[in-house]
Amino acid sequence: MLSITCPLAPFPVVPGRGRTTHVVGPGAQTTGRRGLAAGAGLAWLTLCLAALPAQAQQLVGLRLDRNRVVPAEFFELAIDLSLPPGGRCGVQVQFGDGEQRDINAERRLELQYKKFERPGRYTIRAVGQRLSRGLFSAEPCGNQLSVTIDVVDSVAQANRDYERDARLRQREVELERRAGALNAREDQLSQREAEAQARHQDAGKKLELQQQRVAAREAQLAAKIAAVGAAPSPAAPVMPPTAVIKASAPRKDNALSVWTGPGSGK
Repeated sequence: MLSITCPLAPFPVVPGRGRTTHVVGPGAQTTGRRGLAAGAGLAWLTLCLAALPAQAQQLVGLRLDRNRVVPAEFFELAIDLSLPPGGRCGVQVQFGDGEQRDINAERRLELQYKKFERPGRYTIRAVGQRLSRGLFSAEPCGNQLSVTIDVVDSVAQANRDYERDARLRQREVELERRAGALNAREDQLSQREAEAQARHQDAGKKLELQQQRVAAREAQLAAKIAAVGAAPSPAAPVMPPTAVIKASAPRKDNALSVWTGPGSGK
């Protein structure tokens, strides 16, 4: 027994023979042993399927197996869909070179294969498309997606890659040269810093020695001053009698008269 819930108005019952068919809808009647005519039944079934809600039938992904190809090279385009069990929806793929493909999608993953003959950048779009195919008609899938692919000439691309690599190598050499110069400058600064530290240490040692010598000298002077202050004052020295030679009248014997001081008998 085939049972279909159709959102359309009740279909008029057409007398006929064959299996019992139930068409259920708002206010619809159920036929008995009298079935639908074959042609009218198929048309009605197609209309019912086309009128089913397609809100859950969405395009959810558009992927390439690679983003760069050469002319005449096939690539794979994957279309991801969200479909209810037994559902289908229509998709149109626009490849950007004038080719379009209509897909009656009934799987959650549809694969397409394509190649381009000319170099360039192509934008591939997937949009919903209503498909009228009788019993297999489909409402458009919701959403629309796009991806971009580059088709490059192999020789020209090789030349561009070579030039790019040459520029990169030249840039790398320049960076290495600058890095070497910076390292040398850093070594010079480190050496100067070490020399400055050594000079500073020598100056500190010299200053410390000088301070020690000054402190020792000050200590010596302080000791001498203390020793002088503690010694007794010496008495005034007694002068011995001084012999005084007095000149007198010369004697006949040419002798000199010597005065030796008070009490002298001479």
